[in-house]
Formats: sequence, C-alpha cells, structure tokens
Amino acid sequence: PRLVLSLVSVVFLIEAVALSYTKATTALPFISTHFQTTQGAWILTVYSLAGAVTAPLFGKLADKHGKRRMLLIIAALATLGSVIAATSQSFEMLLVGRALEGCLTGAMFLTYSLIRDTYPAKIVPFAAAVTVTGAGALTALIPTVVGIIIDSYGWRGVFVLSAVWVGTMFFAILFTTKESSVRAESRTDALGAFLFAAALG
Repeated sequence: PRLVLSLVSVVFLIEAVALSYTKATTALPFISTHFQTTQGAWILTVYSLAGAVTAPLFGKLADKHGKRRMLLIIAALATLGSVIAATSQSFEMLLVGRALEGCLTGAMFLTYSLIRDTYPAKIVPFAAAVTVTGAGALTALIPTVVGIIIDSYGWRGVFVLSAVWVGTMFFAILFTTKESSVRAESRTDALGAFLFAAALG
C-alpha cells in the first residue's frame, strides 16, 4: 500500500507540471485583461526559464543531499509560488509566483531517479511506465478542469488549485516515499549556474 500511494503521489506531482503550463495558457487572456498588460507572454516565459535554470541545480543538489529532500523542496517552492500568484496584486508579483512554480520542472527528472533508487528492482520498470502513461491520461482532463474553474472562480482559482494539488503531493511524498541512499560528492558550480541563468535570461 505504501508503494502504491507513493507511486500515485509521484504521478500527480509530475502532472502538476502540465497543470502549471496549461492553466497559465488558458487563463492568459483573463490575466492580461485584469492587469491591463500587453506583456502577458511573460507568464509562460518566466515559468520555462525558471525551470530550465533550476532543474540542473536541483539535480546536482539531489546527488549530494538526497533526491526526496530536493523533491520536497521543489514542491514547497511551487506551492508557495502558486499562493503568491493567487494573491498577487500586481503583474510583477504574479511573475515572481510563476518563477517559483517553474522550479517544479525539476520534479520530472528527480522522480524517475528516486523510483530507481528506492523501489524494489522488480517493479521499477512498471513504476516508470505508470508514471509516464498515468501522466498522459491526466493531461487529457486538465484543460476541462481548468476551464470549469476559470468559469466558476476566475483566473485566481487555477492557482489555488495548483497550491492545493502540489501541497497535497508534498505531504503524500513525505509520508510514503523513502529517501534515496545514493550520494555523489561533487562541487556545485555557483558561478556556472549564474552564467547559465544569465545566458538563458
């Protein structure tokens, strides 16, 4: 039962990446109108940039400090970002929230490594397959759910959904998933990370 719950929580956390992009794409016209901005595309761009910059950093830190620990930190940051976006009173603050949500991209890579390290070897292929196909099945439902929420509660409702979704997965992973014992001692290149972020920016 613990492994089943762990696998379900991992699938839903990965699916939150698709949710974060789909909700922003669908809500973009409403957000742009609300804040009276012509720069709405940054809602998508800052999310992708933050994900591209932070994913390798979280991967590096996970090798040294543990994949589960980094996965929980990612989920916490993404939940905080959703809360900030849902309560933002300015477009700039909304972008800060979206940047924090972008950290969730790293979860796509860490979950597979965590499954490989902590699940029994005989079910690792099955778990990996379920993670991929399960996420695909949920993707088909997300646009409809996002549309209903926007119609019922406005664009802020989709960020509340993300906060609840990812926050719930934080606790599910915390209580059902073991930490990986695999470690790799290596130096984190802070200057390289800064230059990489600046180049992407």
